[in-house]
Amino acid sequence: MEIKDYPKYEKINESQKLKMAGDFIHYLGDFREILGENKEDLYVCDYTMFEIIEQVWKRKVYFQVFHNVNGLNELKESSLYCFWILKLQPFAWMNNKPNYELNALIALWLFTNGLKFYA
Repeated sequence: MEIKDYPKYEKINESQKLKMAGDFIHYLGDFREILGENKEDLYVCDYTMFEIIEQVWKRKVYFQVFHNVNGLNELKESSLYCFWILKLQPFAWMNNKPNYELNALIALWLFTNGLKFYA
């Protein structure tokens, strides 16, 4: 098989990245209500969120190129987001609460919602 037969990797463009970040932050609005905290108490590092979105995008492309799978199911995608949230810790409290607990709670909440949606 010649190299030209392989699909070319296309990096996620900025408009897709902004849309996915906006959708993700909007989805997390429910989580903020569950915590009972004000929006102002939570900080999200935009740069880290964009990095997480790009890493998930790369994994989607990887599965498409090397395993011939178009897209990931909801469970795999939510699991990838959980992994990167736990690894990169994009969320922080504006007060003195530990940030690792917040990121773990968000990852757990995201994973359980992914399981519910998948089931």
